[in-house]
Amino acid sequence: YELNSNSHIVYAHRLDFPEISDRMFAPRLSWIRDLPDESTIRVSAQRSLRMMPLRAQYLFDKYDRVQSTTGKDHESLDSLEIGYTKVVNDNLLLDVNAFYNDSDTVGYTGKDLQFLGDLQIFGLEVQTKVHWGKTELALNHSYIDVLDMTLNADLKTGGNRNNISFSDYFYRPSGAVPLLLESYGNSLNNWSTHSSRLLLTSRFMDDRLVAHLSARLNWDYEGSYDEVEMYQRAYDTFDTSGLDSDTLSAFEAQRTDFERERALLDAEDAYQRDIRFNGSLSYRWETKQDSEVVASLFVENLFGSQKRYHVSTGSGSSDPARPAFLEEPTSGGCRISVKYH
Repeated sequence: YELNSNSHIVYAHRLDFPEISDRMFAPRLSWIRDLPDESTIRVSAQRSLRMMPLRAQYLFDKYDRVQSTTGKDHESLDSLEIGYTKVVNDNLLLDVNAFYNDSDTVGYTGKDLQFLGDLQIFGLEVQTKVHWGKTELALNHSYIDVLDMTLNADLKTGGNRNNISFSDYFYRPSGAVPLLLESYGNSLNNWSTHSSRLLLTSRFMDDRLVAHLSARLNWDYEGSYDEVEMYQRAYDTFDTSGLDSDTLSAFEAQRTDFERERALLDAEDAYQRDIRFNGSLSYRWETKQDSEVVASLFVENLFGSQKRYHVSTGSGSSDPARPAFLEEPTSGGCRISVKYH
């Protein structure tokens, strides 16, 4: 609906009728305003529903689709997004987006769908693109953090764990002397709070030679490291006064193992920042009027600084899974392609 020459409203929706889940309705309402200084403002509100992975859908349907505690078999995501785009000049573009998400998270137990909790997050993304001559530079930074995570109270029995956030947690892991792991921190697990990216492309020799460099910096894995701090607090506050000598020795051995692993992890500065550089050089030449050959040389993880982290599905034993990570090697390669017109 066009309000005026510079402003309009867009409504859209998607409706799905799956055979093995309830109907899914996903609406979206947007307002877009063009400003006189070559800029645009966008405001969008939407809801989306997500079905479980195919295996879970099949088993859920096979077991007569026992309803979850919420009476629904979809994960829902309600979001509000505000965006601003500014064309500064012919060579510079600026784009800013902020969003708020409120999610009802759903998990699959093997037979039933279970409401895990309510997750609220805020995010901000800023991007700029710069052109000069035959060179283009794109810079992007995103920030995302948890505003609130409320675990389903019915699951807080000490026998259920989640991998979303440790901010609302209550679990007794296995071990010779079981601990009680309770809520710690307020960030997302398995995700960095900040992520920065750089893309630089330059063209030479009538665009036949192309040099490309990309870099990605992920930093502040606070939500992941919360797991380590949660274990540390559990060991530090454990009441050992009622333990016999054998059980006390087992507890101290558990604690020693954990603190040794934590010291090794901290020495690597593993969950503070992670950076990766990639580069490539490509040359294109035409062999005939109807074909061309492109030869490329590339290198990935140029300085060997990329890590691959262990994905924690929740704390389940006397030691966290966090110390497990790999440092990826630097790798290179070449590629030759022939294109016929």
